[in-house]
Amino acid sequence: MPASGSGRSTSTLPPSSPPPPSSDALVAEAARYKRLYESSLKANGQGGAKRRQDEPPRTQKLGRGIRRIVDLFEDVEDIVRHADEYEVAEDNVSSDEESADGDLDDDSRREEREEREERRQERRVRKRAHRSVEILSQLIPKFREKIDNAEPEELVPWYKDLQSGGNNARSDDIHKLTPKVADWVNLAEEPTPLIHPASRENRGLQHDLCGKLLSPVDCDWEDPIIRAKIRNFEAGFELSSSARALYANFTGDPRNLEVGFLKSKLLVKTYKCIFTSPSSANDVNLGEDSDQENVDHPPVRRRTSSKSHKSVRKDVAGTLHMDHKVTPRAIAYTAVQLLFALSSAPSWTHSHQGLSFIDCYYYIVHFFEGFSDDDLESKKTAQDLLKWWNRQIFPEARPTAVKSGAKRAFDALAQQRAARKRKNQSTARS
Repeated sequence: MPASGSGRSTSTLPPSSPPPPSSDALVAEAARYKRLYESSLKANGQGGAKRRQDEPPRTQKLGRGIRRIVDLFEDVEDIVRHADEYEVAEDNVSSDEESADGDLDDDSRREEREEREERRQERRVRKRAHRSVEILSQLIPKFREKIDNAEPEELVPWYKDLQSGGNNARSDDIHKLTPKVADWVNLAEEPTPLIHPASRENRGLQHDLCGKLLSPVDCDWEDPIIRAKIRNFEAGFELSSSARALYANFTGDPRNLEVGFLKSKLLVKTYKCIFTSPSSANDVNLGEDSDQENVDHPPVRRRTSSKSHKSVRKDVAGTLHMDHKVTPRAIAYTAVQLLFALSSAPSWTHSHQGLSFIDCYYYIVHFFEGFSDDDLESKKTAQDLLKWWNRQIFPEARPTAVKSGAKRAFDALAQQRAARKRKNQSTARS
């Protein structure tokens, strides 16, 4: 029983003291600093570990989704390091770092502006990596537990195996899309000459149709003078993230680059080929693009035999636990795969004929994730675009509608039973 009349608190902590950190938080913090320390040793030519030969092959299989839905270019080890740096440094970000470029005085030194922009870019990379670790934790069982508890020498080969799995999946998609994209475009556009499905040599800027699809929307490819400037890599006519292949009807508005962006039927077809199945991509007719970019075409419903009892193999989206939802990084991955398939690059590379695949990828990721919390208009634009994508890829996955329908049926049944019970009770009393 508490003592009465003493007027003193039995607590040993002052009322304003925060609760002590949990043991899990302390373990995670210690592991984070250990990883940062190991990274600094490696940067100075120290540390590191040899690859263990007994690492189970399943690790590579777990990593097959990394390039597709986590990060197409950054190494897993660097992702974790940047995420650790983000968590350590986030509390120290000043309002000065968050200010817009327009807040700088006109007489500010150029070096100061460049340094400030460099710091912002570093923070963007770290913030993006922080989100990557969140996705990795959903994709790979016990990922967070592994990186927080394993020794650095154990993590190095583990990271490499995960990364190897992701790179292998990326290569598989490249080999699958090289003939597929050629066949789709040949059938829809009938270019002269036709794109050779088995070769990459007659693609890229030298091919009239591939060059048009790779050209930015602010350049008139049909103008022979402009077309020559693009092919000669002249300044002001470089390839960019605003490639026509990514826009509805392969046409965009240079004054409003968001209109029709990432709404290309060819892009949707490529996404389906990667994440649902090559056969599902056949449902997308490239001739169906509408002038109204938000028009949804009814999905083609495939007939299935009720007599079939064979187990259905999971598609890539199911294997990666995407829960019938399109994700921003999956769209960015698909966009780069499409642009690469249209290019004449002989093998996987970060850039080709002036087109930086790295810049394109992170541009799209930033389009969905890079706006500030108070930029409600950009947030709504990104959300609306994701909704549009979900209608294209998973038209029958309407969880809200399903739940609402089930709730209506449940409520109606409950009301009918209650009414019947009241009626029976009333009859019994009379």
